[in-house]
Amino acid sequence: DLDSEPSLAHLMDKVAAVIPSKYELVGLQLGLTLSQLHVMRPQHQGLEGYQIAFGELFGEWRRRGSPPYTWRTLIGVLRSTSVGEVELSEQLSWITRKRP
Repeated sequence: DLDSEPSLAHLMDKVAAVIPSKYELVGLQLGLTLSQLHVMRPQHQGLEGYQIAFGELFGEWRRRGSPPYTWRTLIGVLRSTSVGEVELSEQLSWITRKRP
């Protein structure tokens, strides 16, 4: 269901692990400020650091609840011109429709 809340585990597996270096672009599209994202900037090099930053970003998005914390919102963000992850957004859209 596109309007359901994604679990952090799914977000980390399906988004953070796939597009780790785009956490700032995703964060901006979710309404976070550059100063908020700067605080989340990876302290460690490599995938682990970006995954931690994405985890903080997703946590902040969920706490704020605006824009709505749904798969639909995330898919729209991924399709945005600045993020440009249309293929990933289509995969997530398909997966969310197939989940029970």
